[in-house]
Amino acid sequence: MNGIFKMTDKKINLTPCISAEYKTKAQRPKNSKMNNNSSIRMRNWKEGLEEYLKTLRR
Repeated sequence: MNGIFKMTDKKINLTPCISAEYKTKAQRPKNSKMNNNSSIRMRNWKEGLEEYLKTLRR
């Protein structure tokens, strides 16, 4: 949930909420997980985030 803040040593206080508590104009599905049954393997999100943050630090 707060991976980016941990990786950047940022101190922040997050308050979790469910979708019903976060009002938006668009309706959100109850289950919006992406299907990844293809032969393409997705890498771990933490690896991608670390790589991206390194490009920002250059």
